[in-house]
Amino acid sequence: MKKTISCLSFAILGIVFLLIIGLVGYQTISGRNLELGSKAWLLTSQVRVILTADRFRGQQDGLFNNIIFVHRSVGKGMLDQGKLRETLTASGFQVWDQGYRVEGLWDPAGNNTGLTYFIPGDNTDPDGLYELFMQTISSIPINGLSELFLHDVIIIKSCFTVSDIGDDAKLEADKQYYRAISTVMGQHPEKLFILLTQPPRNPAETDAASARRARELASWLVSDEFIQGHANIKVFNLFDLLAEPDQSPADANTLRTNFRNGTDSHPNDAGSLAAGQKFAEFVIQAASTYQADYSAK
Repeated sequence: MKKTISCLSFAILGIVFLLIIGLVGYQTISGRNLELGSKAWLLTSQVRVILTADRFRGQQDGLFNNIIFVHRSVGKGMLDQGKLRETLTASGFQVWDQGYRVEGLWDPAGNNTGLTYFIPGDNTDPDGLYELFMQTISSIPINGLSELFLHDVIIIKSCFTVSDIGDDAKLEADKQYYRAISTVMGQHPEKLFILLTQPPRNPAETDAASARRARELASWLVSDEFIQGHANIKVFNLFDLLAEPDQSPADANTLRTNFRNGTDSHPNDAGSLAAGQKFAEFVIQAASTYQADYSAK
C-alpha cells in the first residue's frame, strides 16, 4: 500500500511540474499575470504534504493526542500570549497549527514547516468551512479536508468577522452551513472535532443588532441542535468568554472592556491569556472524555 501511495505521489508531482511549466509558457506568451508564484507554492506544498504525510499523521490509535488547530489572528494570540501550545504540549499533545495561508503550517515545536494546508479560499467563515467539509476525504491528502484528517483532533476557529451578522437571513444561512458541517463530522467518530464559537467584535466595529445575532449564533453552536448528539463534536464558547455578558449596556455582546485594546477587535494580552488557558483546559477534558468513550466501544 505504501509503495502504491509513493508511486502515485511522484506521479502527482510530475503532473504538477508539467502544469507549472505549461502555465509559465502561457503567461510568457499571453503577457497575463497568472500569479504563478503563489499558485506554484500551493501546488508544491500539497505535493510535499502528500510525500511526507507520515510526518503529520496521528497514530490512529485512539489516543487523540495529535492536534491540528486551524485559526486566525485571535487564535495566534491564544497560542502565543495565551500559552496554548505550551500548556497542551505539557499534557502530552502534539499541536500543529495554521493561521492564514501565507503564515503556513507550524509544527509541535513551534517551527514553520514551509508548507500550508489547502483551506479553500483561505476562508474559515461558515461558507468557507462548508466548502471545506464538502470535500471528498482521501487516504492520500489531496485536498484540505484530507490534510486535516491526517490528525486525530481537528480544531477550527473562525475569525471575529463571523460576528458581522447584518440580518436574520444571514444568521439562518450561517446555521445552515454549520448543520451540514456537523453532519459530516458526526460521520467520522474516529476523529474528535472541536469547534470554537467566533470571537466578538469591538463595539467600535459593530452595532447592537449584529452583536446580538452574534451571541445567538454562538449560543446555538453549543446547543444540541448543532451538535446533533454526536459525541465526537465539542464546542468551546469563545464568544461567551470574551464578550460583555450584561445585556443592558450599549456594548452588550461585544468584546469585554478589560479585554480591549482601543478600537481593535483582537483581544489584548489579558484576553488572549484567559482564552488560551481556558481553552487548553477544555481540550484536555474533551480529549480525555472522548478517548474513554471511544475506547469503550
